[in-house]
Amino acid sequence: MDGVREVSKNDLLQLLNDSSVKVINVLSQQAYDNLHIAGSIWMPFDRLEEGGWKELSGFRVITYCSSVDCGASETAAAILIEHGIEAMAYRGGMKEWVDSGLPVEGKLSPENYGKAGKC
Repeated sequence: MDGVREVSKNDLLQLLNDSSVKVINVLSQQAYDNLHIAGSIWMPFDRLEEGGWKELSGFRVITYCSSVDCGASETAAAILIEHGIEAMAYRGGMKEWVDSGLPVEGKLSPENYGKAGKC
């Protein structure tokens, strides 16, 4: 998507401990509860569009979804950018993150994650 910068998994891993960065899962509540990037928060599109973006003012935001095949992270980042928030998309999403053995939280183990977090 034009105007949306991307962040790599390695860059995202480094940014997880930065208090000026918010990492946002834009998938369904169920997908977030099942498994998400450790330290990330959940904020779906409708909440972003209805003013949730105001809660992110003053932060750099990284959005993510299920995988490179899902465009939700880029769309969410574009919504934030439209509202003047510095946002980037992590396109690899949960699939790349889990496949790389990076830190996750949720009800499912990485081994059982499978396709539970589809877009």
